[in-house]
Amino acid sequence: MRILLLCEGQNEEVLLNLLLNANAFCFTKDDLIGRRVYPVRQLNNPIIKALWFTS
Repeated sequence: MRILLLCEGQNEEVLLNLLLNANAFCFTKDDLIGRRVYPVRQLNNPIIKALWFTS
């Protein structure tokens, strides 16, 4: 299963990355699309769409 993890801004991105690195979720960075957190404003990015449909 691939997960698209979105955040609102830079502060949330930092927090989510800290939680990911601390293994606070039931998934890891390897489960994330692109293996990273994406700001919500990038949701229409064609690269994200391509990764979503190929994952």
